[in-house]
Amino acid sequence: MSANEGHWEVEDGREPIFFYRVKWVDVREKIKESVGGMGFDLVDVERPINGKGLKVFIDKEGGVSIDDCVRVSTQLNRVLEVEQVSFDQLEVSSPGEDRRLSEVGDFQRFLGSKIQLKFRDPIDGLKKFRGIISKVEGNNLVVAVDGTEKQVAIGSIEMARLIPVQGVEI
Repeated sequence: MSANEGHWEVEDGREPIFFYRVKWVDVREKIKESVGGMGFDLVDVERPINGKGLKVFIDKEGGVSIDDCVRVSTQLNRVLEVEQVSFDQLEVSSPGEDRRLSEVGDFQRFLGSKIQLKFRDPIDGLKKFRGIISKVEGNNLVVAVDGTEKQVAIGSIEMARLIPVQGVEI
């Protein structure tokens, strides 16, 4: 390969293709923008430890169908190709009953629901606990835990998940 007046040329005459590494935050924002434009909420994006797959969880009022997942998958394949994001497999699905909560709107939407919280740093000596979402005040979450209310900064939460309701009482 040689550089000739600022123009790179490969020995066989073809121009080389340069790929750049995309920041994960940028990828998440592109995915959020794309699924939002299709009428869905982005719940979560996971990249497994091996780094070769991509899991995208979407939701919308009334739930997500298989056809919705196929439409979003087709669109994201195009978007991620343009953004030069490499992956071997893309999986698009509903978040399920034990969905993750991460944004203020998520916590507001599920007021009164049971959740499991895990923290970056201990709160009242605990790294995790379960409770019921009582209210959301700005960027703080109030959770009822064993009869007492704990106020937690949403930014201090490492992971929050809904706890599915077991069975229906009649």
